[in-house]
This record gives sequence, C-alpha cells and structure tokens, in this order.
Amino acid sequence: MKNLINLIIILSLSAQACHAQEKIKTVEEYKILFDSIALLVKPIREDSSSYVGISFSKFEKLLDKRGLKIMQVSIGDYDYQKVNPQYVYALILWLTTLEMSNFAEANDLRQPFIVIHFAESKSYEKTLSLMREYKGLYSEEIAAFYADAVIKSLDFSIPVKIYFRR
Repeated sequence: MKNLINLIIILSLSAQACHAQEKIKTVEEYKILFDSIALLVKPIREDSSSYVGISFSKFEKLLDKRGLKIMQVSIGDYDYQKVNPQYVYALILWLTTLEMSNFAEANDLRQPFIVIHFAESKSYEKTLSLMREYKGLYSEEIAAFYADAVIKSLDFSIPVKIYFRR
C-alpha cells in the first residue's frame, strides 16, 4: 500500500512538472516547477552513493521510474587543457526543457541539473558531434553512446528553495 501511495505521488509530481514546463510565464510558476523537480530528485540525492558503479542506462531508467526526464545534456568535464581535447569525463543532465532553460537564464534563476562523472572517459569528438547534431537536447543516440558508461560519482545542483543565482 505504501508503495502504491509513493507511486501515485511520484506520478502526480511528474505530471505536474511536465505540464508546467509547457506554459510557465512567471518566476513564481518557475519556483513551483523547481520545487516539484527537487522533490523528485531528493530520494536519488540522499541515496546517491548506491548509484556509483552502475551503468548510465540503468541510472537513466531509474530517473524515468522516479518521474524525471533528461531534457538536455552538455559536457561537464573534459581534457580542456589540450588544444584538441579527446576525452569526456562527465556529463551534465538538465532536467528542464530548452524553453525553461531560456526562461531561467533570462530571469537569472538556477536550473536543476545532475552532473555524472564516469569511471572511464568517452570520445570528446563523438560526444561533441552528438551535442551539435541534437543542439544539446537529449536523444536516443546520446543515450546509446553513453549506455555502458559506469558512474563514478554524482553531483546535484538542486538546492532547496534557492532560486536566484545572485
């Protein structure tokens, strides 16, 4: 019974967050969306050490099960000291749509994201190519390329009730 109640709560929050991303027009509405996402991420954050050593594809499925969708992705860490970088060590998973990211940027608001550091690197060239092809939006091709990548650590940028970046 408790699991059923938790599932209903997760589905409700997920539906609210997805629906809200389509039509947010004010900072107050954004704060409600941010809080909804933060509540969905909270159990993952509290248990983050248990995800170390699992594959990216398993983590993505876990996010989906919790009602969270990866909407955008960017390179989090790479061998930037080189003229021609070759390796990506981390990805940033953005949990809001491009429209919401633009709204947040325009209003100097924080955006919810998760940084995943990998145990082994992936090709910078291939990752960059996928990022450019999909303009930073998360896609099946990006998911497939990183599916076997093993998680080394997780960082969360989802503070509780701290919306403004100033």
